[in-house]
Amino acid sequence: MVNWWKERTYNEVREPRDGAALVGRLAGGGGVGLYQKRRSPSPQRQVRYLVEDLPGIGPQTADTLLRHFGTLERLFGASEEELRQVPGIGPKRARAIRELLTLPYAPEDKKEKGAGSPSPIQKDKTAHTRRS
Repeated sequence: MVNWWKERTYNEVREPRDGAALVGRLAGGGGVGLYQKRRSPSPQRQVRYLVEDLPGIGPQTADTLLRHFGTLERLFGASEEELRQVPGIGPKRARAIRELLTLPYAPEDKKEKGAGSPSPIQKDKTAHTRRS
């Protein structure tokens, strides 16, 4: 029996079978410690994960895109028209991918993040205190 799950770390549960294997491993002991060293995913797995994080892209479409373009550089540099030539990529997905890839980075200011409207919890508390 191949113990493919032994190579997984707790942060790499991306598929149902990975989660099931992890639960089984924890239930059976197997020498799992709280401070297990995290292994870095292989470069090929990192490439696939990056593509899977694009809008509307799952494992199969990520594989199709990578096979079509060959490298992340070619994929990320592709135009909407080039993206639409890939099976499974329509105009909406192609547009969403290009919008994400060309979006300027603007870090969120932690101080201003909650300065806007009150959270649902804050709204609920103020609703109870304002009753007359």
